[in-house]
Amino acid sequence: MHERVTRQRVESWLDDFGLQHQSHPVDDDPDLEWALLVSGQAFKSIVAQRPVEFNYLAIQASIAVSEEHQEALLSLQDDARTTFLYDLRLALHQRAIGHAIDFELDESGNATNRPARVTLGTNLVEQSMARADFFRANHVVQTGAMIVALMFQKMAHRRSWQ
Repeated sequence: MHERVTRQRVESWLDDFGLQHQSHPVDDDPDLEWALLVSGQAFKSIVAQRPVEFNYLAIQASIAVSEEHQEALLSLQDDARTTFLYDLRLALHQRAIGHAIDFELDESGNATNRPARVTLGTNLVEQSMARADFFRANHVVQTGAMIVALMFQKMAHRRSWQ
């Protein structure tokens, strides 16, 4: 039987790279054995252990879309807004970053055109995971967070000059 990636091992890897981390509650999610909130200079992410039957670690980051960026996106023509969201998805897809864009809901529970957050993530199969694999996956999620932030900032900046 192979050794499961333990929380202590992951915490040791995070310490080696100078990344701050703290326990993250899992009471509301029965699909998690444990989770850590990881803080870097420009990002926060969650590293979570799934039960043994799933046999993987999940690394996720969630970026809230600011009201300023929501307004800038909504001020674009429909075609430009569609193109921006397509380009954002394409940039993340080209780097093999799993992602979802969550939109605000109206009073009826229907999605609006107002993006609320972008969630990024990747999963690592435990059996073959080494320290380098963990950091490569964490870097992919961090890169995705920077792409999202920069693309929204660039779009809002361009819009303010028009």
